[in-house]
Amino acid sequence: TRLLGEPGSPEFLAAYAQAEKAIKSTDRNKGTFKELIQRYIGSPDYGKLAKATKVDYRRHIRAMEGAWGDMTFGVLEDRRVRTVFMDKADELAVQSARQSDYFMQVLGIILQWSVDRGFIERNNARRPKKRYRANRADKIWLPEHVESMMRTAPAEIQMALMLALHTGQRQADLLAVTWNNWDGHTLTFIQRKTGVKVEVPATDALKKMLDTAPRKALTILTTETGRSWGKDYFRQRWRKASLTAGIDGLHFHDLRGTAISMLAASGCSNAQIAAISGHKLASVHRILDTYLSRTRHLAEAAILKFEESETTDFAKRMTINCKTQPKGAGKQ
Repeated sequence: TRLLGEPGSPEFLAAYAQAEKAIKSTDRNKGTFKELIQRYIGSPDYGKLAKATKVDYRRHIRAMEGAWGDMTFGVLEDRRVRTVFMDKADELAVQSARQSDYFMQVLGIILQWSVDRGFIERNNARRPKKRYRANRADKIWLPEHVESMMRTAPAEIQMALMLALHTGQRQADLLAVTWNNWDGHTLTFIQRKTGVKVEVPATDALKKMLDTAPRKALTILTTETGRSWGKDYFRQRWRKASLTAGIDGLHFHDLRGTAISMLAASGCSNAQIAAISGHKLASVHRILDTYLSRTRHLAEAAILKFEESETTDFAKRMTINCKTQPKGAGKQ
C-alpha cells in the first residue's frame, strides 16, 4: 500500500493507520485451501472427533497447509490437481504406505466437506488407490496362545486379555472403561471412535473376574501400582508379555477379530454380533468374511453339522465301487 506524506508527518501517520486497518479487515486466506481447512477445523464434524484422531489429523493438515495452503478454489476444482495430490501420496508412501493412505483420507474428508457446503464443486482427492493392504486374515488368537498368555503374563495383562476376548471391544475403550460402567451383570461402553453406546452382558468367566478383582482406581484396568494405563505404556507392557509367552505376530487388536469369530462360531447372527462389537452390519460381514474362512474350528463345526444332518444322508452313503471302473483306469 502506497503511503502518502513524509515519514513522521500527520499525513503519513494517517495513511499508515488507514492501511493497517485495511489489512486487518482483509481475510488473507479467503478463497484458498487454507480457508477451507480453517472452516473444517471449526466445524462440528471435526469437533466430534476423538482427541487422538484430532492429533493425527492435525499432523497431516499441517503438511497440507505447507504444501497447498495458498491454492485457490479454482485450482482445487481443476481435475489436473489430482496429479499433484497423488504425487504427494507417492512421496509419503516411500516411508509409510499406511500414512500415505491416511494423508489422502484426511485430504478427501476436508475437500468433501467443502463440496457438501458449496465452497467448491469437486473433490479431486476422492477414492484414491490404496497403497497399504493389511492382511491379518490368519491372525487369530488360538486357544494355545490364550493359555500361554494367561499362564505367563502379569495379572493386570491377564485382565486386559479377558476383557478383550469376552467383550470384543477396542483397546482404547477397554483402557477407559470404569467400575461405574459395571452394574454386576453388564458392562457399558461408549466407544470413543464412533460414539456408539454398547452394552455387553458378562459371561460367567468375566463376571467372576470382575466380582473378585481389586478396585485400585476408577478404571477397571490398571497398572501393577494401581494407576490407569497410558496408551503407550500399555502397548509396551503388552508387547513384553506377548514375547514372554512366546507369541509374536499377534496384536492386541486381533483379539477383537477373534472375539467376533468366536461369536459367529457359536451360532450368533450378524445382528447379534453387531450388538456386542458396536460394528455396523456391513462391517461385521466384512470381518467375518476375512477371518472365518481361515478358522479351523468353524470348518470342523460345519463338518459335524454335515455328519449329523439327515439331508446329507445320500452323500454320506457314497462309496467308490472299484469294479465299475472302465478297463485301464488307474494304469499309468
